[in-house]
Amino acid sequence: MEVFRRLATEAPELRAFRDDKPTLLVSWWCTFFSITVILTRVCGRYIRAERFFPEDGIMMASIIPLLIRMGLAHVVLLFGTNNIVTTGLSESTIKRHEIGSKAVLAARVFYAAYLWTIKLSSTTFLYTLISSVRRHNQHDLMRYFYIFLGLTFFGTLMADLTECTPFTHYWQVVPDPGPKCRQGYAFLFSNGVLHMVTNLVLVILPLPIIARSKLTWKQKTSIIIRLSLPILSIAYTSYALYKLSVPRTTQQHRTLYASLDILLSTFIANVLVLLSLWQDRGFKKSKFQLPSEINGMNKFGSFAGDAKRRGSRRVSSKAGLADDEIYLRKRQEEGIELNDVGGLMRKPMEKARFREWERDGERGGENGRNTPGPPGMGDIRVAQSWLVEVEEDKV
Repeated sequence: MEVFRRLATEAPELRAFRDDKPTLLVSWWCTFFSITVILTRVCGRYIRAERFFPEDGIMMASIIPLLIRMGLAHVVLLFGTNNIVTTGLSESTIKRHEIGSKAVLAARVFYAAYLWTIKLSSTTFLYTLISSVRRHNQHDLMRYFYIFLGLTFFGTLMADLTECTPFTHYWQVVPDPGPKCRQGYAFLFSNGVLHMVTNLVLVILPLPIIARSKLTWKQKTSIIIRLSLPILSIAYTSYALYKLSVPRTTQQHRTLYASLDILLSTFIANVLVLLSLWQDRGFKKSKFQLPSEINGMNKFGSFAGDAKRRGSRRVSSKAGLADDEIYLRKRQEEGIELNDVGGLMRKPMEKARFREWERDGERGGENGRNTPGPPGMGDIRVAQSWLVEVEEDKV
């Protein structure tokens, strides 16, 4: 493309490995810190809820391309690439740079794979957040965004693998294969632009749902701010593209900016869940309750004032649903509600539910029975059906 031809410059001078060691150390630190963030998120949610969520499984899977990318980046910094001045190179040096050029081509693929995998995890989290909304257009939008993610990832790969022809010129050192085959501007800008576009869509996608939810403007603003963190990644990517388009930029600079981008993207994709763990909010593991405690029954298995009129009663519970989700589904007919997967709306929901139970208590509950107080936000119904039989005492 004409834009990339204008950016084509002469190859930079050969660098010694000792000059790239600081970048290598920073890259490994960013990788290990990103893995630490991911493991903290997944292990923390599992300890809390004793189950794996789909988005956590996807986030765990992202560790694989992350480690592969870092291993390849180590080889690239150790051996170098073909984006150098080739005058006076020995055969062994040329061979090493050929290996490094092959490694950088693969490293770009796994770099993009990691970024798009954590985007998939964030999308799955948002889909879970709005799963209680009974509007087909919202669910269709989420499904279309899954397709959009796949297409943008495919486009990034094509930009990486189709810029240079013939394909073997990607790792050719001598003679010089030309700027298009050694600088990789097509991948740099395609990956950066699509990275920013997908992050922007992730910010915009939940806005209509939050705007229609029955929350105060203060609460809506707080949620929107926390869901708008990908804007930080957009700003960083814009800055990185500007700095990396400077003439005679080396591979060391690209590896450094990519490693910092990985760290920032990992933090953005996990910060909501980590905050919910820190604040002790969101989905919690179940606490054992006797059948008599679930629906307001006394310790003998009968309702207050109804023991003599009833012979048996089956008590059932919602399988695997938190109190938050049960309450939200109960209120769906009155307006759009959101599942509080990340603990974003715990306080407003808790107050609304408490007021509802207070009103029920003042009316004497359903059918004249006393209605139990609001259950704890962390309690989860037991995924079983209990048969409680009450027999008349034999004299």
